[in-house]
Amino acid sequence: MSSTTPAGANIGAQSLQAMCKAFLPTKAQGISAVIQFNFTDPNSQHYLTIENGACTYQEGAHPSPKLTIISPADVWHKITTGELNGVSAFMSNKFRIQGDMGLMMKMQGFFGSNA
Repeated sequence: MSSTTPAGANIGAQSLQAMCKAFLPTKAQGISAVIQFNFTDPNSQHYLTIENGACTYQEGAHPSPKLTIISPADVWHKITTGELNGVSAFMSNKFRIQGDMGLMMKMQGFFGSNA
């Protein structure tokens, strides 16, 4: 990690890259979506593209995501490692979303344990 990269941004990026590695293509058949992650504390933007049985990670902002997740990087990291339940975290306002709630509900099934 370079001295110009905030630690939280690195945790967020690592979490999303781990999600792609844990992606279960059979669980996302027919899904074509961009999921934007706007991490706070520190601020950084990343997105996952799910399409044609693959999950890819990119840094930056996508112009037209289907779903945007706004979360502190450490909260999302805890969700992806199983330390924090995603549904409970959402219900207790630890993160919020904009866009397709149906996609959000399906997302949990797209990734194996300890994504």
